[in-house]
Amino acid sequence: MTYMYPPPHMTYMYLPYVAQIAEHLFLLPDQLEREREREAADESSPAMLAAEDSGNAGSSAFMEEWLSTITGRVVTLYFNAILAIPSLSSTGQTQLAADMQYLTSILDRLGAPGLHNLEQLQLLIEASVADFPQLVTKKKKPKP
Repeated sequence: MTYMYPPPHMTYMYLPYVAQIAEHLFLLPDQLEREREREAADESSPAMLAAEDSGNAGSSAFMEEWLSTITGRVVTLYFNAILAIPSLSSTGQTQLAADMQYLTSILDRLGAPGLHNLEQLQLLIEASVADFPQLVTKKKKPKP
């Protein structure tokens, strides 16, 4: 069957697995804070001693260290999972770009390290077949 008109342009939303990852990541700060408070309740714990020595800085450093570790690992795992995809259809390419856009924005809000590589990979995934060779060979501009 041949259609007289091309199908309408579809807007792609991120898939449910990406929403689940984002929800889990957004719960991390609360979970880490509860864990820090639980450890701090034990007066002999290293967390309590560190918090007493440095005031609120200990709490903030604890949170930042764990968030950085966890989100950095998520970036690495997601990056490697994308690289393991053997091929993509144009629909798959568009869907993956939508998923990556959403997850990258969430990871950026949480201060994840290593996002530059994921963002560069996203540019390659979003590129048309004609633009791909130019992006691959394009040299990085030095940062001032």
